[in-house]
Amino acid sequence: MAQLSWSLDQPMLLGEREWVARVTRALAHLAKALKQHAEAMESPDGALTRLIDPSELPFMSRTTEVAQLRKQHEELHCQTKELSSRVCKALYMLPKRFHRSVPHLLLDEPQQYRAFKAMGTVARRARQLLCAVQEHRNHEDALLEAAPAPAASTTRQVG
Repeated sequence: MAQLSWSLDQPMLLGEREWVARVTRALAHLAKALKQHAEAMESPDGALTRLIDPSELPFMSRTTEVAQLRKQHEELHCQTKELSSRVCKALYMLPKRFHRSVPHLLLDEPQQYRAFKAMGTVARRARQLLCAVQEHRNHEDALLEAAPAPAASTTRQVG
């Protein structure tokens, strides 16, 4: 998460590919961390699995919350994948070679402006994704803290 946040905070200059490359790498890192997190939490011995009492009905509060967290794992994965696709599209809009000697304001190709606008959309959606991941972590932490000691002691890492 920190890598993506840092990448988004870096200057986004019209026509340059570095920002897109940084965000692409950060999204790949976040996607990998989210996948590992979901696998660990949802494994047969994972913290979410241990929270569910097999004798409880499926609509009980904790069981419902665990189902919601599992659904969020899938949603966050899909959002990350969709955002990565948007980043790739923005990258293809940029010129293959960019000459720093040409002032940015003289670049009037509509495709480059569309790419710059697409990068702005990527930045906004990536920040929304970071907020969603943080909300998920907060919800998960609260549920694990309220759980019996064995499930709450599980270490976890995301981003």
